[in-house]
Amino acid sequence: MFACFDAAAAFLFTMGAPNTPATLQNIINQTIIPITMLATAVIIRVRYQWLKIGGAGIIMLGAGVAIIPLFIDTGSDKIDFVWYAVLIYFLNNIPQSLSNVTKELAFNGLVSTTSLLYTRLYRHGNNSKYNTSARGGGGQDLNE
Repeated sequence: MFACFDAAAAFLFTMGAPNTPATLQNIINQTIIPITMLATAVIIRVRYQWLKIGGAGIIMLGAGVAIIPLFIDTGSDKIDFVWYAVLIYFLNNIPQSLSNVTKELAFNGLVSTTSLLYTRLYRHGNNSKYNTSARGGGGQDLNE
């Protein structure tokens, strides 16, 4: 399933990128954050605080404002672009965010277990509180 979402995202990215202005691509790439938040809210039933929702809204608003000059004929320095290429480029965020959500669902327990196992083995091998390698080279013990 991961490969299908990743392949769909790569296909849409490849189809839209050549005719999407480079300056706009960076802004559109940021919209994956609110789209992933929406996907996790729908699929995993994650609830976000209003401040986080507001931040995601600001990202989407910024992307929308960045697109406006492309549609207004200013008469000077008109950027050549194809409107549907920009849309296709934006749509690559949907399968990419679905890939992120499915990976979160699949690897959530594995990552936590691996991290816990590493921490337990690392602490067991470095029992001394005064061992500087167990404290990240000095200072407070990072494992406590």
